[in-house]
Amino acid sequence: GAGAVLVTLSGNLKGEKIRLSGKNTEFKAHSEAVKAVAFSPNGKLVASGSGDKTIRLWDIESGKTVHVFRDHTAAINCLAFSPDGRLLASGAEDKILFLWDLERGKLTTIYFKHEAAVRGVAFGPYGQIVASAVGDHQVYLWDIRSEKRVALLEGHTRDVNCVAFSPDGTVIATGSADQTMRIWDAKTGIERYTFRLDGKVNSVAISPDGRWVVAGTSDYTARIWNIESGQYYQSFHGYGQAVNSVAFSLDGKTLAIAGNDDTIRLWNVASSILKTTFEGHSGDVSSIAFSPDNRWLVSGSLDKTVRLWSLLDKDQVFALFDPKITEKTAARRVRQMGAATMTLPCGTPLPPDATCICDCIATSRTYPGSETVCTCNTITVPSGTALASNMVCVCNTITVGSYSRPRTYYNSSRTYYYTRSYWYPN
Repeated sequence: GAGAVLVTLSGNLKGEKIRLSGKNTEFKAHSEAVKAVAFSPNGKLVASGSGDKTIRLWDIESGKTVHVFRDHTAAINCLAFSPDGRLLASGAEDKILFLWDLERGKLTTIYFKHEAAVRGVAFGPYGQIVASAVGDHQVYLWDIRSEKRVALLEGHTRDVNCVAFSPDGTVIATGSADQTMRIWDAKTGIERYTFRLDGKVNSVAISPDGRWVVAGTSDYTARIWNIESGQYYQSFHGYGQAVNSVAFSLDGKTLAIAGNDDTIRLWNVASSILKTTFEGHSGDVSSIAFSPDNRWLVSGSLDKTVRLWSLLDKDQVFALFDPKITEKTAARRVRQMGAATMTLPCGTPLPPDATCICDCIATSRTYPGSETVCTCNTITVPSGTALASNMVCVCNTITVGSYSRPRTYYNSSRTYYYTRSYWYPN
């Protein structure tokens, strides 16, 4: 059978950041679907919100969980950092927009109640105004200092799913299940343009120079318009399933598009050329965000994982994960599915009745046999050996190699050599 090294740890054995190779989604960030992710303005933190009603704040360098916020009573739909990085806004199915004090690691005294679920959130460029896109067909603008609503954008006829400010704060873009994207004057609240589409608008983004606005829709397409003139510019097709999230890179040259096909695609905005495709999630990709330094792209998925994709080295992919959630998820899979192949973090106790199985790489010269071993509790056991419950899995770097081994036939003084391909621990 085919075998591969799926992961190697980054940092110590109890770390919460792990490097991935291949399609591995065992390392869970949340116990339910991840519905929103965001990068802090300084690029050091990632926030993730989930259907498990929690928001996790991650240090991307170490992978450590900085804080877990638990005050929402329903699934988290959206997240946004304030421009100065001091506040985190979160909107949820519980109809509340919370503001979190990141310096103190707790909820501020400021929160805004709505009549329906909060589906999108965005800060104005100066951090004083926060906008909420709501399931009651409206968009609310809140003044953080006065803690009062200062404007109401009305015009959509179904749930408003997303909202974005232009970098100078003069324009607001909103997208709705009514199959329209609308452009508003942020100062007057007057609608400038209405773009009618062929599907629900799930995500909107405005380029860093304020020139372009993009809408990702359920009709498998992302479309770009010129904000000033309202003129259509171009479309990105070929997804086959709904587009859930769109994001511009900091320089505005790259557009990231993620959707229900489990992939993230990076496009050159000027040439419309596909630059790369990130694959690895095993569920709809619900949310994506670029780091401010253009080194990373973070993604959240219905597969309960949060991934960091390197934009400098496409082979570097990391998962931010909670060991306790990962361990519980793996054990639950064993109970529900019976025999299952899974990859556990180093130091994880093995579930009951686990069996050690190692596969050789599938090549024309593969000889599975006595060389195929597993390392558990620092002892080597043959493949297929039943392991005692709570034994600890020890990670080794596994590589492909070959060796020459002499073989002497009876009635012959000649020695023959042959080569075997095999996996071996370094």
